Amino acid sequence: MLVSLAAASFSQVSMAATDPESLPIVSGPDSTALEPALPSASTNTIARFERLDTAGNRIDDSEAWSCVADHQTNLVWEVKTVDGGIRDTHHSYTWFDPESGNQAGVEDGGRCSGGVKCDTHHYQANLNQQRLCGYSDWRLPAREELETLVNFQAEKSRATIDERFFPAAAASWYWSASSNDSNPGYAWYVLFRNGIPLNDLKARPKHIRLVRGGKLAVADNH
Repeated sequence: MLVSLAAASFSQVSMAATDPESLPIVSGPDSTALEPALPSASTNTIARFERLDTAGNRIDDSEAWSCVADHQTNLVWEVKTVDGGIRDTHHSYTWFDPESGNQAGVEDGGRCSGGVKCDTHHYQANLNQQRLCGYSDWRLPAREELETLVNFQAEKSRATIDERFFPAAAASWYWSASSNDSNPGYAWYVLFRNGIPLNDLKARPKHIRLVRGGKLAVADNH
């Protein structure tokens, strides 16, 4: 069984989350990535992250960007917006995976706009159809992958993420792809108010941030 560096903390928070959602805090081409190793601790986030435009080209910090490449994990992340479009940071989605059988979650139960059903499955399908940043293999991240974005050096009142690269970030909860194996009606999320992974009913809407690239080693989802 593969276990991530953060696996020990997961076993301590297997109950459903009861924290109320905080108000959003707003700041300012197809290929297969190499299988990444678990990341080591690093404070050099400028070298770690790189901005990409809508076509997947590297750009400097004076231009608008749509995705971020993480050279520490070999993952590429979606960047949210505040333009009211499909990737707007204020939207929320129910957890839904039609291939999960009786525990597929809830279809179209969130709050969003942009002409797509408000659940994780349909949002993912739409971004792949759009080929965001030149890719069509976007997916919901595993909880271990999502935790690699947690930045505990962030200002206390802001989202626990590097907002220099991930602007329009909500200090709130973001779904992972990890269903709770012990209670399949629940799935894991990371609370980007304090960086803690918790799990909740799939029917309760949350934010999402898609990823693409090789997967990290993951723990059992209990």
